[in-house]
Amino acid sequence: EAMLPNKDTTEEKENKIKENFFKILKSAYGAIETKSVIQKELLTRKNDEEKKCVIITYMGTFKKMRARFSIMLDVTKGNQPYFIDMRCSPLDYSRIPFFSNISGLVLEYIRDKNISELVDEAGSDFQKRMVSKKKLQKSLAVINCDSLTQFTSNLILQGELTYARVVYDMMDTDKYLALIFVSEDNKFKLYDLGFINKKKE
Repeated sequence: EAMLPNKDTTEEKENKIKENFFKILKSAYGAIETKSVIQKELLTRKNDEEKKCVIITYMGTFKKMRARFSIMLDVTKGNQPYFIDMRCSPLDYSRIPFFSNISGLVLEYIRDKNISELVDEAGSDFQKRMVSKKKLQKSLAVINCDSLTQFTSNLILQGELTYARVVYDMMDTDKYLALIFVSEDNKFKLYDLGFINKKKE
């Protein structure tokens, strides 16, 4: 919350975006109880103009879990440090009900092989990118929903958008199922889905 900029120097819209993100973060993981800096990185971006950013990574304990979270700030010379985004990732398996509630309906559609309803309920970006319902149905047919367990979750503020990623472990396979949701009109809608290879020790 200390990263929120002064309301006198920032547009009301930008403040509202950040305030809403912190409300969601607290609802999902609980309040931050302890934190310590474990890494600092300085990046230089060159697009239309040179921009310097710093990423500060913390190890923290939330009320509901332990996590690693990173905050990116714009620290371009002459500018006040400006909050860009935040990423939060639990360190261990944590079944967070907040994310189970978001992804529950999608899993029901997959379980029932009801791809049309899944697409209809998804966000507009997913609908535009989804080329073939048959291809999607074929890729999801291999999922045994009864074996899925919530493996990890992420909450990300990027620009004006808040994303939630829910990753499920799938038994008898070398992949995880990742569901990504975007907050639209105070509701999380499916933004993307895919498979992640499990890392082999």
